[in-house]
Amino acid sequence: MTDDTKSCSHVRRPELTTAPCARFFDLEEQIMNFLVTLLASTLDGAENEVRPKSEDAGPGKHMLYLLQYGRFVMEMLLVRATDNLLTYIAELLALVFTTRPETLRSNETVRLEEILQHSTMEDLVQYLAERRVERLSYQGMKDLQKDLADRLGFEMFLSDESLSRAIRIIEVRNLIVHNRGIVNRLFQTRTGDSTVAIGNLVKINLQNTMLEDLTFLAESVGQMDERAAVKFGLHRSSTRKAIETKES
Repeated sequence: MTDDTKSCSHVRRPELTTAPCARFFDLEEQIMNFLVTLLASTLDGAENEVRPKSEDAGPGKHMLYLLQYGRFVMEMLLVRATDNLLTYIAELLALVFTTRPETLRSNETVRLEEILQHSTMEDLVQYLAERRVERLSYQGMKDLQKDLADRLGFEMFLSDESLSRAIRIIEVRNLIVHNRGIVNRLFQTRTGDSTVAIGNLVKINLQNTMLEDLTFLAESVGQMDERAAVKFGLHRSSTRKAIETKES
C-alpha cells in the first residue's frame, strides 16, 4: 500500500451520535473502505475481484480495466455517498420535529380531515413532521440552509465556504443522476463554476477531490449532529461497544 493510500482513512465515528448519524456512519465507513481498497489496488496494480474474466488477466490488464471503468464506479459511489448525506439531513429534521413539536409551527394550513385521520397527538405530530420533511427535501441546499436558519435558528453549515462545497458536491451528484454527468447551465448557475464548459463531463478525481469531498461530508455530519443534539435536546447514544463486539 502506498503512502497516498495510507492517508485516505475515513473520518472517525463520533463517540455519541443520534440514530440518523449512526446510520450515516454505518454506510460512510463501507463506502470509504471500498474506495481505499480500490485506490490501493489501482496504485499498486494488485489483483482484486473487479477484473476481466480472463485467466491470463495480470496486473497490467487489471490496471487497464480499472482505468476504463473507474469513472463509472466513482460516479456510483459519489451518488451513494451524497444520498447518504441527504438522507441523514431528512432523518435529522424528522427527529427534530418529533422531539420538539413546537418547531413545526408555520403558516401552513392543516385541513381538518387530515387531523381527524390520526387517533393520537403523537401520530399527528409524526404525520406533520413527515410532511414538513418531504416539502423541505425539494428545496435546494442553499434555500434549505436559509429556511432552517430563519425558522429554527439552526445552520447546517457554519461558513459560506462549507455551504458552497456541499452545494457543489450535491450538484455533481445531480448531474450524474439526471444528465449523465454532463455539465449544463443549471450546474454552472447553482455552483458558480464555469471552469468546465457546458457539454463536457464534470471532473471527478479519485485520489484528491473525491476522497476529500467525502471526508468533508463525514466531518460536516459529525459536527452538524453534535450541534443539533445540543440545540434541540436530541437523544444520543454510543455505538462503539456494538461495533467493537461485531468486529471481534
